[in-house]
Amino acid sequence: ANGCLYADLFVDCSGFQGLLIDKTLRDPFVPYGNCLLNDRALAAQVPYPDAARRSPYTTARAMSSGWCWDIPLFHRRGVGYVYSSSFVS
Repeated sequence: ANGCLYADLFVDCSGFQGLLIDKTLRDPFVPYGNCLLNDRALAAQVPYPDAARRSPYTTARAMSSGWCWDIPLFHRRGVGYVYSSSFVS
């Protein structure tokens, strides 16, 4: 599309490519690794053990060395664990 788009909010969902923020708006990525303790993540897609008991909401839980999430989707769950490599190997 050519021309200008006007909106109150733009969300760049292109990940590390930064197609909107970095490439288009020329606003470079600012790393926060020096102040964020969690620097690793494991993610997986898993089936429902019992599809009749699907949760209608995302769950995030604090753990001893990070936090975990469980995101219910229609056919599967997205689960993961975010942690600090300084405390867990």
